[in-house]
Amino acid sequence: MILRIADINIWNALIPQGFGVLIGAFILSKKEFKGKIINKKILFHIITGFIFAIGNITLMISNVLNGLSVGFTLTQMNVVIATICGILILKEEKTKKEMIYVVIGLILVVLGGVFIGITKK
Repeated sequence: MILRIADINIWNALIPQGFGVLIGAFILSKKEFKGKIINKKILFHIITGFIFAIGNITLMISNVLNGLSVGFTLTQMNVVIATICGILILKEEKTKKEMIYVVIGLILVVLGGVFIGITKK
């Protein structure tokens, strides 16, 4: 939204944003790991950082192609996937009552996304 308000092209903002995240991560990791720049934990964070970068680029492209309200809403559908994966892959235990609430919540999220998409057409 800030990019749209300031009339900044997404590709012009991508590199400065990436450098800001890199510098911030370096400063924070220096403090936590006392000078060790590469270790197993940091390598796992680098992998998740690349995945986040891909998601962020996808969000920016979607906002340009679909408009801010539809593009952002579509990217927030990851809540559905993350919730299902958390239950199935990470084996989060839920009571029957909790599962009912989770399913109702996921249905509402999807319906909200569909309704926003319909209203913006």
